[in-house]
Amino acid sequence: MHGDRMGSGRARWSEALAGWTAAAFAMDDDAWARHANPLSFWSRLPILPLAVLVLIARPLLGWWCVPLLLALAVWTWINPRAFAPPARMDAWASRAVMGERLWIDRAWHALPAHHVAAAERLTMVQIAACAPLVLGLVMLDWPLAITATALTVGAKLWFLDRMVWLHDDLLATGPRGPATRSTGVSGTRQDGGASARPAVRL
Repeated sequence: MHGDRMGSGRARWSEALAGWTAAAFAMDDDAWARHANPLSFWSRLPILPLAVLVLIARPLLGWWCVPLLLALAVWTWINPRAFAPPARMDAWASRAVMGERLWIDRAWHALPAHHVAAAERLTMVQIAACAPLVLGLVMLDWPLAITATALTVGAKLWFLDRMVWLHDDLLATGPRGPATRSTGVSGTRQDGGASARPAVRL
């Protein structure tokens, strides 16, 4: 019983975090399609390591760290919209992005339990790595900051590889809900609320 409550709480927190992230970047259908371009995916991946490098090198950079961080923040916003949608969706990066969208929109369609459990655990690893990362940045502890960054990025890549697996499974079986291969469908949320939701392009 206690384990069920913990699992349910972890699921709600994970779903809320994913939803907040997508909302913060105002990711509509066009932004998701553009972000599926492998150029968008791979040029976004170094943002966190670069930000960590700027922050931990602040005694050397001085006030130059401010414009550098602002440039990274601007690129973080622009990146999902900077490239054209890919002509093909079979690249690993494209499938990872589309799988992540399925994950974020999971209130509108059922996902296999083994994918949900794995994704939630990997999300918690990323969250847990934030504490030593912040400590390393505050204390200017390079080994700690680099280790925490590597753990965060590694867990994120593992999570995205799971999203590729999720995407491929649903492509083979068809998602159970409104996320179909059409351009937009009305559906019913898995929690019972009726709503319209654009479909995920598989």
